[in-house]
Amino acid sequence: MRTRFIFGIVMLLAFFISPELMGQNPSSSGEGSVGISVRQEVDSEIFNLGKNIKAAKGRAKAFKALEKTETQVSAIRSKAPRQIEPDEIYMNMLKATLKEIPRGKSFKPADCEKYRSEILAQYDPQGEEHPTSLAVEKTLDVLKGLCALSKE
Repeated sequence: MRTRFIFGIVMLLAFFISPELMGQNPSSSGEGSVGISVRQEVDSEIFNLGKNIKAAKGRAKAFKALEKTETQVSAIRSKAPRQIEPDEIYMNMLKATLKEIPRGKSFKPADCEKYRSEILAQYDPQGEEHPTSLAVEKTLDVLKGLCALSKE
């Protein structure tokens, strides 16, 4: 009798325990690609952006690739439910730091170090030598690609 009571309580608790504790990934979008989180999709878009910037034949095409990626990332995020908190923070910071890169004619290749310093000062003050935030690091990689393209 006592065993059934304890078993019943355990089952009741298991019903209310969060999916993270049960080994399920709440970040997976559930649409189309099983097991791929929204963060992984966003990271894939940023990785492709880096390749597109390197392959771009001019700064204008590189900035178009940047804008297209930002639009795609926003679309991916709008279709998915809210993610676990660390992923949400990461993706929000990535979006904000990418917005800090000047666009078009306001982008001056000579000011690349200034852009880098401003992003670090605002979003990762402890990361002067090496960014401590992965989102800031990825944004700085994009900036580096734009700056290298501008020097050619």
